[in-house]
Order: sequence, then C-alpha cells, then structure tokens
Amino acid sequence: MVSETDATRDATARRLEDFYCYLPRGQYLYAPTRELWPGASVNAAVADWPADPMKPAKRMAPAAWLAKMRPLHQMTWAPGEAEVIENKHIDAGGWIPEPGARVFNLYRPPMPLHGDPSDVLPWLDHLRLIYPDDWEHIRATRIAWNTASSSLARLKPVCSVSPERRTRMTIPLDLDLSRDPLRVLESTRPIVQSSPLVQIDPLQIERVATLLGEMPMPKADWDRLLHPTSTDPARLANLVLVVDALNFCFWSFPNSGKPRWQVTHNDTTYNGYAALAVALRRSVESGFPLWDGDLLGTITEADVSEILAGDSGCDTIPLLHARMTHLREVGIALVEQWEGTFLHAIRAANGSSSRLIAEVLRALPSFRDTARHNRREVRFYKRAQILVADLYGAFGGRGPG
Repeated sequence: MVSETDATRDATARRLEDFYCYLPRGQYLYAPTRELWPGASVNAAVADWPADPMKPAKRMAPAAWLAKMRPLHQMTWAPGEAEVIENKHIDAGGWIPEPGARVFNLYRPPMPLHGDPSDVLPWLDHLRLIYPDDWEHIRATRIAWNTASSSLARLKPVCSVSPERRTRMTIPLDLDLSRDPLRVLESTRPIVQSSPLVQIDPLQIERVATLLGEMPMPKADWDRLLHPTSTDPARLANLVLVVDALNFCFWSFPNSGKPRWQVTHNDTTYNGYAALAVALRRSVESGFPLWDGDLLGTITEADVSEILAGDSGCDTIPLLHARMTHLREVGIALVEQWEGTFLHAIRAANGSSSRLIAEVLRALPSFRDTARHNRREVRFYKRAQILVADLYGAFGGRGPG
C-alpha cells in the first residue's frame, strides 16, 4: 500500500535525465522549463538517487552526479542544432571546435499547427470584425501582393542555412565601392562574412535583382490624407524632412498600464508612425507652420508636447525631449545652411540620392545612426534613406522627387 507521503513525492518528483549541471554558475538547468535550480532543490526533487560511477553499490547525490556526468559549459540559441551540442563552443564569430565541450541549445522548435490550411473563413471573419469598412480592400491588396510575389517564391532563398556550414565561415562578397559612396555595404560586409548561421547566395541575389529590374517602377507611396502637405514645393520639402526627423521610437512604456501613444483624427485612431504623420498634419491644419525654420530652431518641449498630444488615457509619445532637439536641429540647418528650404539641398544633390543623404548626414547629426561591432563602425543611415524615398512619394516622382 502506497502512503500519502509516497504518493505526494511521486507526483512532485522530477527525472534525473531532465537536469544538467551548468558549470559557469554552479547551478542546474531543468531542461523542460530552461530554468536554473540550486543543487539542494535538485537533490530534493529527484526521488531516485543515482549510483556512484566509481562505487556502483553506493548512491550519490543527484547534484554531484550531474556535475560529473551531465555538465554544460555554455548555453546559446542555435536553431537547427541538437539540444546538447557536443565538441565545440560558441564564440562571437561562430563555432570553435573544442573536444569535450558541451553547449545547451535553448532554441525550441515551433509546435506543429493542425487544421485545414485552405479554410480561410475564420480569418476573413476576423478581418471583417477588426476592419469592418476596409476588409475587402485589405483582402484585395493581399491577393494582388501574393500574385505579384509568386515568381519570387519559386526562387531559392537568398539567405539560407546549411548544416555543413554552421561553423565559422568567410563569404566572398565582391562590392563595387564606387556604387557604395556612403560605405553602408562596406561597413556591414565584415558582419555578413563572419555570420555563423546564415550565408548569402550571390547567384540568388543576381536572380532576384534581375526579376526586380523587370518589374515596373513602384508607385509613389505617400498618403496625402495622412501626412502633412502643402501645394508650395518649398514647404512640402520641409514638411517631409520634419516627418523623418521625428520618425523613430513608438514603443509603449513598460508597465505603464496604458495603451501606447495613439492619435485620433477625423474619427480614425492611429498609432505608431501613422499617429506621428497625422499628428503633424493636424498641427499644420490648425495653423502651426511646421515648415518654418526660424520657428523650429527655437521650438520648446511644451510646443512639441502639444503638437504630438495623444488621446486621453494613453501613453505620451516616447523621447519627447529628443524630438524637440531634432526639430531644433532641422530648423537651424534650414535657416543657416539651406536658406530656409530643404529644396536647396535637394537641388544641390542634382538627382543623386547618395549626395542628398550625405548632405543630410553632414548637416543633421541626428540622422547618423551607426553602431560599433568588434571596434568597427557599422553604418545604417536608415532614416536618411527613408527620407529620399519619402521625397519621391510626396512629390509623386516628379520635380524635387
């Protein structure tokens, strides 16, 4: 007969084979939950203590046994590898062979999904519920995109992972630096070359580039009902610059308990970038001259707070002081370097997007988004490149665009 104490112990007992000893911390990894346990808890949780490898007739505390028989030297995240990776360890640049090394792989493969993949009715019902006025347009747009991209789907992936190459590798990437004047590709090349898990297939890059080259030029993507606008090209160019100077960080505040920053305008609620665009449009419509360099150069944080005021009960927009600094920087550059209008910088670039980006980076430090990797500068210049695309959209690909 099993006592109540024994039954309780059996229900709460854990299997020895579910634990590993993580040597760098002197703690014990419980594999099902990926949590680290102290040794005393492991000894209490494992009901059947193992035999001592040196003295089989003697029992050994589970924690001591795990330190000898199931040690781990590292933990990492490595999709495609076994749960315990043997005889190599991970370094900043990739895998390094090391006999006897054991690395625990924290990656979990996704759980399989069951059901009928051809049954789209639940998704259409969901779409109708969320977007009762626009669901048909969204559905039609998605179908058009699927049709346009079907030929791309037939190509092999541009980035692929091969098991035999999941070691430190060098990928030859021949760059024509004359076509990389901003040195964005040059600065990111060392990271791509030392990637431990992903390789770029140059042949597939060429095939995708050829396919894209055969496609028609995309239409200008600039919603004139969402963004601030003007019929005056000088003002419009300044407004586009203002939008992209503020185009960053729309996350919610941790543990605020409020919805993230959002703006309702003309009975429609927006968040993220769309909220920024419509907030600036609202301000221009109310008479605030956001294109005026003199005004932007002395704008206050209270002014910016009013311009970017969100709905009642939601978070404020993050990094308000930084946004004020960016607007002042734009205003000073407009007045002191571009005679009041960004059109001067656009025309001086003479149709070259790289020259325009270089001018923006020179005049506006806030657009210089870079990082350090292995003591090297890595250049992104994301917002400066978006700025060029937005000018194309705002002007419909004509004139300054």
